[in-house]
Amino acid sequence: MLLALALVLGAGDAVAYRPFVSTDAAVADPGYVELELGYIGFRQRGGASTIVAPTIVANFGIVRDVELVGQTDATHELAGHGGSQAEDTEVQLKWVAREGVLQDRGPAPSLAVELNLLVPTAIGERHVGGELIGIASGEAAGWMYHINLGAVVDTVESEPGLIWGLILEHPLRGRLRAVAEVNGEAVRGSPEDTSALVGAIWEVEVPTPLHGLSFDIGVRRGISRASADWGGTAGLTFALPWETP
Repeated sequence: MLLALALVLGAGDAVAYRPFVSTDAAVADPGYVELELGYIGFRQRGGASTIVAPTIVANFGIVRDVELVGQTDATHELAGHGGSQAEDTEVQLKWVAREGVLQDRGPAPSLAVELNLLVPTAIGERHVGGELIGIASGEAAGWMYHINLGAVVDTVESEPGLIWGLILEHPLRGRLRAVAEVNGEAVRGSPEDTSALVGAIWEVEVPTPLHGLSFDIGVRRGISRASADWGGTAGLTFALPWETP
């Protein structure tokens, strides 16, 4: 099923919480590294197809409620002169400002702040960019939600803009849950990039020292003209200790 989707569909942009572009108000546990691997992906825009594999995100738990993140995508155009390159390369620092439902601290929403350094690695990117994002994660009527809202300075012309996203999650059966996302980015002087995703996440019990293994799959559809027409991604996430507790 994963291979069939990868051959037919396309892949989304950078991921911070697989298989999403947006993220949640949680961080890796201190002393653990959480690895997100998109092992197969594909995107299609205007008849041009690009393989996106691998997508790599490493979340290092530094201290309680703080993590350091590094991520990048490897993309390979199937036709044309684009070739292969690294896209969406970032270094991030996330801080959980208020522990809540995601940290088992009661029903109140979890709140976090994420500061991102955007590294120019793709063709056309000439400047270091940045993002400052506020994140709220909560639960209502059996649904888990994650709201993202922030400001961005792009890596092409250093223009300012806004970024936003909404993730919804709902349990289906056992450790399987359905997920959806709507997200967008509007940078001054550029057309708005908006898309939507539907997918699923399946959590699996694993022995120590591994922690929190999950598999994900998602299908993305572009809403605005600037976004890819279709996308698809499949990957896994797991954590393991990077230092002695």
